[in-house]
Amino acid sequence: MLSEELARQVAVVGRECDSCSLCCKLLKVVELAKPPNVWCKHCRPGNGGCSIHAERPDICRDYFCGWRLSKTVGDEWYPARCRMVLSFAVINGLKTVSVTVDPSYPLTWREPPYHGQLKSMAAAGLRVHKPEDIHIVHVRVAEQVWLVLPEREVEITTVNYLIKLMAPGLWDVETFASEGAAQARVAALAGSGQPFAVALE
Repeated sequence: MLSEELARQVAVVGRECDSCSLCCKLLKVVELAKPPNVWCKHCRPGNGGCSIHAERPDICRDYFCGWRLSKTVGDEWYPARCRMVLSFAVINGLKTVSVTVDPSYPLTWREPPYHGQLKSMAAAGLRVHKPEDIHIVHVRVAEQVWLVLPEREVEITTVNYLIKLMAPGLWDVETFASEGAAQARVAALAGSGQPFAVALE
């Protein structure tokens, strides 16, 4: 996560939170004992935002959504408009574009223009030659999580998965019901020398 000072330096000019406080609903904040998908008790959505803004924890202070940080996403990704929050993070060692969807609008991510753009993000993130260069796309709706691939989505809510190189710049995913099965496959791929990236839950 970027520090607040650095995030402000790289934030897209002209993109401000304004009346949007959707991150204060959708995201989990351990420091405030706030679970995901409920409004933070300190938030005044549409009426002044955070009531403890000056004393908010660092996790909130340093958080900037992807719409504010990336020129590559259009204004249609303004969270108050699309009912989704884009985040950039490293999850299980993999660079990840994480899309958290308002459970009141669970199918939004499958609608145009968002679904096509997520597929394009996924394709760009896998059009690489080294595992350390991979960027993946996750979509979370309530308790369900999908890994978005260029041609399909794979639900990964309760599975472990790895991404393996099929051909130069072409990656595919394998899923496993247990961490033991995933570890065995990791060992086999490591022994074969085939490049891969793994996410074990």
